[in-house]
Amino acid sequence: MSKKIGDKGEQIVIDYFKKKGVKVRKVGNMEGYDIKAGRKLIEVKSTKQNVKQKTFFILSKNEFITACKNKNYWIYWVNVDEGEIKLKISRNEILENIKPEFRYSLPLSKLKKKVS
Repeated sequence: MSKKIGDKGEQIVIDYFKKKGVKVRKVGNMEGYDIKAGRKLIEVKSTKQNVKQKTFFILSKNEFITACKNKNYWIYWVNVDEGEIKLKISRNEILENIKPEFRYSLPLSKLKKKVS
């Protein structure tokens, strides 16, 4: 994924929370997440693929450890071409479905839900 796609996805999530009146800020690369919105720690996964084409996410070791340690950890999957958040995945869903044998692969087959 290019930095440009990642930055665009993060901006979509920032704008989403700003519209809801939630205090939001981007954090540094070493935190294990991209955005803090209220009490939520959000790792943004950005793509140009639609949800039917994407079959899994790869989490870095740092992202996985951060998810394990923080009950307010979320992954937001963003389609930058459509300009919207497609999935919101909670920490519990991450930990229940992670496949650590090959990096930290999170299969989406069980997680595909509409965002409200």
